[in-house]
Amino acid sequence: MNSEFPDVARRITKAGCAPLLALPAVLSCNAPVLAQTVIGASQNTALPLDGLAGPVEIASGVSITTTGAVAVSASLPAQLVNAGQVQDSVGIGISLGGGGVVANTGLVHGGSYGVRATGAAATVTNSGQIGSGYDGVSLNRGGTVSNTGSIFGAHIGVYTGNGLGVVQNSGTISAHTGDAVSLYSGGSLTNTAGGELLGGYSGVYAGGNGSSITNAGLISGPLFGAYLMGDSAITNSGTIAGGTGGVIDIGQGGTVLNTGVIHGGQTGAQFAAGASLDNAGTISGGVKGVQLGKGSVLTNEESGVITGPTGVVANGPTTIDNAGTIAAGAGGNAISLYWGASSVTLETGSVVEGAVAGNGTASTVNLVGHGSLSTDITGLQAGQVNIMQNAVWTASGNWAAGHVVNAGTLTAGLVGTPLTIQGDYTQTSAGMLRVVVTPQGMNHLIVTGTAHLAGTLAYVLSPGTYQPGSYSFLTAAGGVTGDFSSVQISDASQHSLSPSGILSAASNSVVTLTTSQALAGPGSQAALTLKQAVVVAPMDGAVFADASQALALAGTASGQALLARADGQAGAPCAAPVLAGQQGDAANVAAALASGLCGMGGWVQATGSDVSTDGAYDSRGGGFLAGLDRPVGRGRVGVAVGYDAQNLKDEAGGKAFLGAVRLGLYGGLNLGRVILSAEVMDGLVNTNTIRATGAGGASARGHGNVLSAGLQAGFSVSAWGGVFRPATGLEITRFSFSGLNETAAAQSLAVRTTAASGVYVAPYLRLTATRNFITARGLEISPSATLGLTVNATNPGAAVSMTAQDGTLFNAAPLHLSPVAGEAGLGLTVGRGNWRLLARYAATLAGNWHAQSLEGGLLVRF
Repeated sequence: MNSEFPDVARRITKAGCAPLLALPAVLSCNAPVLAQTVIGASQNTALPLDGLAGPVEIASGVSITTTGAVAVSASLPAQLVNAGQVQDSVGIGISLGGGGVVANTGLVHGGSYGVRATGAAATVTNSGQIGSGYDGVSLNRGGTVSNTGSIFGAHIGVYTGNGLGVVQNSGTISAHTGDAVSLYSGGSLTNTAGGELLGGYSGVYAGGNGSSITNAGLISGPLFGAYLMGDSAITNSGTIAGGTGGVIDIGQGGTVLNTGVIHGGQTGAQFAAGASLDNAGTISGGVKGVQLGKGSVLTNEESGVITGPTGVVANGPTTIDNAGTIAAGAGGNAISLYWGASSVTLETGSVVEGAVAGNGTASTVNLVGHGSLSTDITGLQAGQVNIMQNAVWTASGNWAAGHVVNAGTLTAGLVGTPLTIQGDYTQTSAGMLRVVVTPQGMNHLIVTGTAHLAGTLAYVLSPGTYQPGSYSFLTAAGGVTGDFSSVQISDASQHSLSPSGILSAASNSVVTLTTSQALAGPGSQAALTLKQAVVVAPMDGAVFADASQALALAGTASGQALLARADGQAGAPCAAPVLAGQQGDAANVAAALASGLCGMGGWVQATGSDVSTDGAYDSRGGGFLAGLDRPVGRGRVGVAVGYDAQNLKDEAGGKAFLGAVRLGLYGGLNLGRVILSAEVMDGLVNTNTIRATGAGGASARGHGNVLSAGLQAGFSVSAWGGVFRPATGLEITRFSFSGLNETAAAQSLAVRTTAASGVYVAPYLRLTATRNFITARGLEISPSATLGLTVNATNPGAAVSMTAQDGTLFNAAPLHLSPVAGEAGLGLTVGRGNWRLLARYAATLAGNWHAQSLEGGLLVRF
């Protein structure tokens, strides 16, 4: 032991690995046994560690305070645990000349450096405070810093010098003029959620190549959030922000994967060359959202958002793949391409707000998947726009592109807003030009060059009343070559004329001028000519009526489930329902109420159903129903809550979602051999419809109500070792929908519906046979079989009135279901004492429809 400190140090030798102090993992001991020196008294002189048996601890409450070169120092590798205070107002707090380990839970402060290691790599673990007038922690040969406390440097917070650095932070690392963390020669940084890197220049600097930065917290600096020198990687799920740039890579090959937020006062993310940016979060800049260098690749995912006065700037040939949102400020370019031929691919889900500027490059814009594009394309006279095979797009605006090639499906322009191609248009044999026709006109394609035609011309007639007239859809200043190989028209069942009356040349009702002979000259036009009035109904208008029918059937099924509880058919410890997916607040409230009923000793059952109709629609769904009942006199009375969702798809491709939150009352009265049961259940319904139009879907959201009431009388007969339960009943369901106002890519295809309502009345007869078996352990097993007959006294569903954009009125009625339906079912109940577990399958079969359902339930009776 150093003779200078006989009163302030003591040596403690332990015979094993049982720790005396809470040392970090790097200090854990193995054989041979190490001694430990504890500094137990304060002093105002420097503390040299060389010669002290290590590890060395500065105990809590002890201060090492100096004014000179260094407060605590070692020229040899050292291990130090500080729980006290180490301060040098001029020099260094802790200096490790030969590297080593510092574990700080107290305070370390230096006028120049807080902790400094010069001769070898070192490890610093901090859960206290480290501060300095220059660098907080300076590891000149690299090393590891793990911080859960605070580290501050007037220049740099943490510096890892000429070796690889590893920094892990869940506390705060800050700097006044420099970087919060400087991985000067590269390394890795992990900033966890809640961690903060607050730089005076940049939040983090990574030199060299191969650095890895993972951020779930906050990284910021007045100039840059993250500053990369080369081929390094950032994975960000937190926030990175800089006054000039959020992320900048001035080298080559940087990689950024962003699911969080990146913001720069000028540029959100900037790359020199060969970079890769995959964005599923938000990137924004005060001047540019993203700037790409030569050979860089940008993938903007469906959830990705890139914004700025200019969204994306490409300086050199780059690859841009967008399925999210790229938005520019008013009058700005969403994508601006410079200095070489770039490739821009717009996928399903793309939202582009602002022009795509080619700036004279020979770049290519590819449209894949499906979507709509209303932005201009400028300066692409040397380039090309491709509608790829199997792509379906609606486009309007001005495309200054040398060549547009359509191998997919293109709806060119909107009514009153044409698509103008300042170049040539070529449609391949796989391509389709889709023309949306309205009573006021049609979408229009204007080509300043030559139109080269092949493939298919498809007319989609918007609903409404058409008068005789000519409708121009294509103008080519440079003339037309080739011709469409086929002409299609939307579903003829929509029209008041027969199919032959619409398309037949003999009737002269429609004349389509599309031949190359007719259109070869300059300024040629292609037109649709109607020689007589035509009324066109909305395509797939039946989806609204079908949805009302599915709702009526679902309401009746829920009422029947409650009646089964009321007459004692089911008996099931009770588990709270778990909702799959995002079902909305109302569904979550219903689930919470059901959990409460379970906790009070109630019952819960899960259901699944499938209703199929011939040539109309298929509806599948599921949900839960939970209740609580108590004996009252000779009967039982209970309350129930539930949620169910139906997903309908019709033959035309239309879809409807129906989600209902239900609340009901039920009860049963035992009159001896006869049991009377009744229920009433009200439901609040949310709807979402997507109607097929022939040119994309028209969507609408609405709400509704479904109220069911049922009454049943039954009795029991024991015979042949079983129990037979004949029953007769009546289920009445009233349902209603709000009016809907659709939106569509081509708004002329959208309709408005009025509110609709109806009443479904269904009397039924049913016979259930049950036999009980009791095992040696007292477990009761009861299989059952059911046969029945239901009569639709009224047809489920309601007629729906629709109004086209020109004011023409239409009606759609639900499918008339065969009124008599047979039923069959199998069930199994297993229980003991006051609990029952139930499973039941039921099938319904009628002339033009069938249904099946599956139930599983759990109940506890008190």
